Amino acid sequence: RRTPPKYDIAVQIFQHHNFTGKRTDLGVGRYDTRALIAKGAKSDDVSSIIVKPGYRAILYIDWNLKGKSAVFKAGRYRLADMIAKGIPNDSVSSIAVEFDQHQM
Repeated sequence: RRTPPKYDIAVQIFQHHNFTGKRTDLGVGRYDTRALIAKGAKSDDVSSIIVKPGYRAILYIDWNLKGKSAVFKAGRYRLADMIAKGIPNDSVSSIAVEFDQHQM
């Protein structure tokens, strides 16, 4: 069993497609809408995401880690990638960031 990665920043969310606009850095944790706002993000304002190796992000369209969701493993996801996973543009209201045991 490997140890979890040591990144302080596990996920980066971006306001616009192609990793542009306002960027918010997230570590491991559960971010409801209030927590995202406290980090500097806005609700319903995510259009691309980077997930660092060893982590995964679960994006939710409702404010309290509920509603429609999709899992994003390590990688870079543009708007088209998010839409392909069922997450419409500017619809993310909460995010869970976790270690991904399958990538370690």
